[in-house]
Amino acid sequence: MSVDAYPFLFLANGGGGSLGFEFDHWQVGLIGFSVVPPDFIKNTFFQNADEVNIRRNSAVELYARYYLRPDRKGIYLSVLGGPE
Repeated sequence: MSVDAYPFLFLANGGGGSLGFEFDHWQVGLIGFSVVPPDFIKNTFFQNADEVNIRRNSAVELYARYYLRPDRKGIYLSVLGGPE
């Protein structure tokens, strides 16, 4: 089992982390975060960004990774998704 925290999100008025489980060739888990995006992020993804107001961006995502090696090192195939 792995538990991670994302300290850079806490510095951006947010928070986040992940919880994962590993067995055989697999790693599966849950990632969650909530953050107030800085202006440069908004300006990068939107035209006429002055008219866009994003107070907070939050997401919860499930992931599954299949590693080619049973020790879960090296190349893997992954699926990630969830609401944001």
